[in-house]
Amino acid sequence: MFPCRSLGNINRRASNVRHVRLVLLLTSGLALGAASATTVPIGSYDVSQTPGSGFGCWSHNYTGTKADTGHTVGGSVICTPEGGHVFNYSGGSGTLNDGLFDTTHLLLTRTDDQGQVLRPVITLHLARVVTVNQVRLLKGDNSFTCLTGAAVEINGTRFNFVNPSPIGGDCRSVVLDLGATALSVEPTNRITLSNFTATFFGSEIDQFGIGEVEVDGTAVILNPTSKDQCKRGGWRKYEGRNGPFKNQGDCIQFVNTGK
Repeated sequence: MFPCRSLGNINRRASNVRHVRLVLLLTSGLALGAASATTVPIGSYDVSQTPGSGFGCWSHNYTGTKADTGHTVGGSVICTPEGGHVFNYSGGSGTLNDGLFDTTHLLLTRTDDQGQVLRPVITLHLARVVTVNQVRLLKGDNSFTCLTGAAVEINGTRFNFVNPSPIGGDCRSVVLDLGATALSVEPTNRITLSNFTATFFGSEIDQFGIGEVEVDGTAVILNPTSKDQCKRGGWRKYEGRNGPFKNQGDCIQFVNTGK
């Protein structure tokens, strides 16, 4: 349907990661120190229900775990052994946060060969707790679809963006502005993106591409005050004097000793 792309550029990827642009805000009772500007990276991201690199001869890069769902998908030329398989990615980095725009992660909303409608979900794991102002979904070097919708979920609250604002008049890159939504005041280190829709020359299409994801927000340093806040994964939301906790025990030690 669309021309094949070369896979040669996949080896040119740099190891740097795209950073979340943040202004550090230290608030009374929640943080220590004085306000200052800082940049916090997107530590990793997950993608569920994604075709493998090579579907339609479109290449993307990912360093984490790739779990084959056992499903396959067709409707386009397959240029690699994994290209026609549907995967769940977790715990890695790659095309969406490497700071480069030389490849595009192609995602599908069509029905796979087993009759399941693909509903891809992207989960961003930030390096520290923030309140989010904007999420930008940016085109890669060969993006061809206009993004016409996406949902952002933070701490169980979801907001659907319909016809998000194009960046620079180019609908292949859009901004999801959380400023006027309830999500903008939710401290989090995880953002979930889903419910994607796209068009191609004004007609709905069952695929879309993203080259980079960027997030603008305000960092908030939260110190735990009880052991219960550290349990059931809660330690990931808090920091100590030396930055984010490494695990639950590290968090509990801070509650007990202040160190």
